[in-house]
Amino acid sequence: MANPNQTTSTALPRIPISPNPTNGSFTISFISIGATHDVEVADVLGKIVYRKTEISDPTLVIDLSDQPKGVYFVKCIEGDQVSIQRVVLQ
Repeated sequence: MANPNQTTSTALPRIPISPNPTNGSFTISFISIGATHDVEVADVLGKIVYRKTEISDPTLVIDLSDQPKGVYFVKCIEGDQVSIQRVVLQ
């Protein structure tokens, strides 16, 4: 039996992120024009290193050049849809 208090989310289609790997800055190109998005970037330990909410522009440039090199996870949220993708910072 489903839990009525549990929220479910569906996956967003893969959102283009380039360049990946990156030397610091990368661009997210949102597919759903006109929708607002929230974006979080976390390191491999789960620490949020970047967060921006209510983004209505079709693209977003994120600069991680002040972060250590490694793997990061970009979480894009649109309503109840979520996409999580890996970005490598070289």
